[in-house]
Amino acid sequence: MSISEGDFVSHYKIHSKIGAGGMGEVYLATDTLLERKVALKVLPSDVSASDHRIRRFLQEAKAASSLNHPHIITIHEVGEENSTHYIATEFIKGETLREAITRAPLKIGRAIEISIQVASALAAAHEVNIVHRDIKPENVMLREDGYVKVLDFGLAKLLQQEAPDPEAATLVNTAAGVVMGTISYMSPEQARGLEVDGRTDVWSLGAVLYEMVTGRPPFEGATMSDVLASLLDREPPPLARYSPGVPADLERIIRKALAKDRDERYQTAKDLLIDLKALSHELERKIFESETPPPIQQPPKITTKQSSRKSLLLRIGIPLLVRDRFWPKAKVPSETITLAILPFLQLNANDDTGFLATGLADAIITRLANVRQIRVRPTSTILRYEGQKMSAQAVGRELACDYVVLGTLQKIGDHLQVNVQLVRTSDEAPIWGDRFDKERTDILSLQDAVATQIAEALRIKMTAAEQSRVYHRYTDNVAAYELYLLGRSKLARYTREDTLAAVKAFEDALRLDQNYALAHVGLAEASAVMRIRFAKEDEVKDWDQRAKQEANRALELDSNLAEAHEALAAVYRNSEFNWDQTIVESDRALAMNPNLEQPHYYRAGAFYHLGLLEAVEAEVADGLRINPVNKLEALRVRGSTALIAGRYSEAVALLEEARGVSSAPVSDWYLAQAYYYQGAPERAEKILTDLHGSAQAEQRAKASLASFLAARNEKQRAQKLIDEVLAGSYQDHHVHYSVGVAYAQLGDHVNARQWLARAIATGFPCYPWFERDQLLRPLQGDADYERMLGELKKSWEAARAKYGAVASGQ
Repeated sequence: MSISEGDFVSHYKIHSKIGAGGMGEVYLATDTLLERKVALKVLPSDVSASDHRIRRFLQEAKAASSLNHPHIITIHEVGEENSTHYIATEFIKGETLREAITRAPLKIGRAIEISIQVASALAAAHEVNIVHRDIKPENVMLREDGYVKVLDFGLAKLLQQEAPDPEAATLVNTAAGVVMGTISYMSPEQARGLEVDGRTDVWSLGAVLYEMVTGRPPFEGATMSDVLASLLDREPPPLARYSPGVPADLERIIRKALAKDRDERYQTAKDLLIDLKALSHELERKIFESETPPPIQQPPKITTKQSSRKSLLLRIGIPLLVRDRFWPKAKVPSETITLAILPFLQLNANDDTGFLATGLADAIITRLANVRQIRVRPTSTILRYEGQKMSAQAVGRELACDYVVLGTLQKIGDHLQVNVQLVRTSDEAPIWGDRFDKERTDILSLQDAVATQIAEALRIKMTAAEQSRVYHRYTDNVAAYELYLLGRSKLARYTREDTLAAVKAFEDALRLDQNYALAHVGLAEASAVMRIRFAKEDEVKDWDQRAKQEANRALELDSNLAEAHEALAAVYRNSEFNWDQTIVESDRALAMNPNLEQPHYYRAGAFYHLGLLEAVEAEVADGLRINPVNKLEALRVRGSTALIAGRYSEAVALLEEARGVSSAPVSDWYLAQAYYYQGAPERAEKILTDLHGSAQAEQRAKASLASFLAARNEKQRAQKLIDEVLAGSYQDHHVHYSVGVAYAQLGDHVNARQWLARAIATGFPCYPWFERDQLLRPLQGDADYERMLGELKKSWEAARAKYGAVASGQ
């Protein structure tokens, strides 16, 4: 079938030919039913003439279209007209990786970034038993915004010769004896015509990554036979031969991907993805550490006359293109600037945009928090100012910040009118201001414009990585974005009702845009809050799983999203009690976004559970530096650490102060322990008896009370509580520890050792507390217990060695 411009294939109007190859010709077309551009691939006539191959093609096309992944091209439709078979896919504006490599080898960071996105696509495909088998630069598309799409999933199957038993072949496994793929990127097993699996894609991606870095394929030759001989028998030249300064870890990753024995290769694309992400984070951390900003100069003070002229300009809404003539400039800083962005004052009463007052501020905070030179006060800090008119100096004193962003928000018809000022707190001098009049459907560009102009007004010089994160737009769906802002506004309040409302808002946003990474982060955070603060026993597991699932999904969509790493750190900290991973994910989050507060407290929690008590205070100090208003978390962590260190009176004072800050029982369990060991068991038991709320709080309270009753020789009451605890569905390391203590006090050494060992294994390997706890004295002299304690000490010493730099305050 001959196709020309203006022709129709079904309801697709042809515009131009944009490609051709063994799989047919590709046209730019318009889907006249849905009014969208598509890429229309028309299959060759020899394929269309084979009923069996068409049947197999349809099976595979359905399999490929079932892959819903941001880095896999979307198949819109597979159809036939007049015996011509076609595939309609999304149209991607950009270039192939081949075109990019042809110009010059890629920078290492960009090559790794592309490989991460391709590996993510392959991992998703392999999970549903689909193997690509033709990964090559021609099948990797780079959008204009840098986003990667993998093309032709499953289509390479059409090049296969018919097997003797076609029905026996699966959608994903190539029959032995059939050679498929593009020669330079074939795995050895492909080249030999052996059966292949997902590891063949790992090889091909390794070959593509090699070529991205060096500008040439790893295996070369004058003829096809020479290339085959090279890939079967020889190792590729070292990367450094063509690209000096290549990190050793990148060389290692590529070598492992290109192992000729597939059993020595990465066994899954996900394994390769993990190593690529780790390398990317390490390289970015080194870049951050090596950056040296220019010397600081303080901005000049504004005169009264200038101030009044600028205030007039703001009030009458003249665009401030003349700002450089009338307004003082903030000079390029070398030290960190501290900034607070207050909730916008809502000028409309009781309309449907009320959530934007906080939501828009939160969105701008999230963007600017990615800039290392700006320390942005987090959203939890600025909630106290909702609906209030505040002076910049008052806010500056309370939040210890250099600048404040003040603004108003008004809905006028279907427009939003936003006035914004950046004010220096020392003298209330306005540094910048502007008025934005946008349609509500243009709210995404509104947040972009405000964040960008604040950074420009502060004369901040952003790195390329920072610019990428600040200017990155995670969705183009305005309704999804508004639902996300609503979710953020609700989540900041930390009541059960508001948290559930946040969950619903994030879910609704994801229904509109399932690849909205920030909405996945919000849902992960909300799920974690539900699990920790509000979940009943039969709900804990579901919220646990959901928090981790959503955090991991966000990372699949954007591995460089700091908030996603923060959410995953929260899962490891509060659900899985995996302290090494808590520290790893917290470090990754902070390397990308040093303005995050919670990762410091996650690290602190990990350190005191590991018994590295001397490392806690530095993390608390860093958390308070970012958010000086959040006294509750600092008091709780310091109080818990003082308890474990045996400073019981100090622990009581700190945890009582925490109790005064918040009515939520977040520190009550620790406070009860502190009172007991201080010598006030009645006060401790009263707190535990009154402790209700989440399954975690109630189970910990019962287990602790059992240990205290056992120590008082109230054996029947203690055993009854133990039985109730063990019958419950929620248990964690503190529950295990208290049960072990109770059994020790009851004289049951076997059960005591068993439950204490379980406490160590599930998150409480805190040697200093095991050594200090007076309630474990009945086990002294027990050979098996002493052996366990000796092993625990070795683990503690290993942890001190592993985290020695932080533990010693270096």
